[in-house]
Amino acid sequence: MNLLDVMQYAGAVLGIGGSALVSQCSTSVRFYGFCAWIVSNIALVIWSLGTGSWGILAMQCVFTITSIWGAWNHRPQVAKGLLEK
Repeated sequence: MNLLDVMQYAGAVLGIGGSALVSQCSTSVRFYGFCAWIVSNIALVIWSLGTGSWGILAMQCVFTITSIWGAWNHRPQVAKGLLEK
């Protein structure tokens, strides 16, 4: 198994795990789902660069931006009501 294989499978596992966390009712749990998606997206960006999968690269770049946005909106301070959304 080479580095690209590791990136591909890590991206898949973290993406699935992130989906499970984001589907939870708790805002603080969803934050960790978005964090998992960010790591997943980075792994899949590396994989797509290494394999020349340009469409997947474009999609993962957009997903990275939306995952960062989601994590920002669900950060623990917001979940505890300490900051306004």
